[in-house]
Amino acid sequence: MATVRRMITSALIIAMLSTSAVAAEDAMVTPGTPRAAQVLTRLREAELVDQMNYESYLGSRENDVAMYYYSKRRHVVAAIRKLESGEPVSPEEIKDALDTSEAWRYGATF
Repeated sequence: MATVRRMITSALIIAMLSTSAVAAEDAMVTPGTPRAAQVLTRLREAELVDQMNYESYLGSRENDVAMYYYSKRRHVVAAIRKLESGEPVSPEEIKDALDTSEAWRYGATF
């Protein structure tokens, strides 16, 4: 279990560091551009990390953390679907979907 937590912590640190890099520009992310491809890759990675965190906390004393990651994953999936359907996505929406800095409020231990 401690190894899983360390893996999750490492993934979260990577996610937090790359969040600012992906959402740094102020322009809308337009589907079909190289930037959109980069953002989609990052969002798909975040979706997997959020799912992993959700499953690791689910059924534990920290069920609120599981629900937080479930909700964050839904935000990520919504942004992915918008880009895949051809709709532009704002940098704020991407940043919000990738930001997991509030997990500590629900009892996440890093």
